[in-house]
Amino acid sequence: MEQLSVTPLKQLNSEPTRGKSILDLVLYSHPGYYKKILSIQDSFNPDYDAVLCEPTLSIKPNRQTVYFREVRENNKVKLHELLCAADFVEVYCDDLDKALEKFHNIVIHAFDSSCFLKNVTISDCDPPYMTPLLKHLLKKKSRLQRAESHKAKEINDHIKIMLIENLRSQSPRNGSKAWWTQANYLTGQNCKRRLPDTFCDETINDKFTRISTTDSRIPVE
Repeated sequence: MEQLSVTPLKQLNSEPTRGKSILDLVLYSHPGYYKKILSIQDSFNPDYDAVLCEPTLSIKPNRQTVYFREVRENNKVKLHELLCAADFVEVYCDDLDKALEKFHNIVIHAFDSSCFLKNVTISDCDPPYMTPLLKHLLKKKSRLQRAESHKAKEINDHIKIMLIENLRSQSPRNGSKAWWTQANYLTGQNCKRRLPDTFCDETINDKFTRISTTDSRIPVE
């Protein structure tokens, strides 16, 4: 506390957090940044109170519109059907530029008619598993919730599957077993220590004997 007197920092919390003592100090340099300080009981440690600070300004999320294509299995099947039914006769012509333009138009038309272009607003506050397609399906489910509940249920089932897949691909497995496995790997508990074939105790002993500055040092037998 004596060191704080020579700094511009001020103490924000004055309520004791354990008995009559303040164990956690909340220090601030700008008094207008916080509007409320609360002391709440810690559920894990009943005799200790946690400090909750409520800021006056909320950080606005950064939102942006993202465009994506629906490339689920049914979209791929539809694209394949359209390409199989397309007429590529006009592509076979002597003018290479015209043939390429005709081919491009056929493919793009089939792509636009099967893998629809969608847009959705993504925020930096969204969880990492929230993909543009998943957010689009959530909005679609919300729209169909009352009017067409059976379609909303189908979308909800698909959302569950996507959530599981996204969580498995982006979140590592948690649990004490994984922690101890990593700890044992780092400490070498589960591996047998084997000295290299070139190791020689006499060579090591001679080396440290030569570099030792203690006259009374006796080599290890």
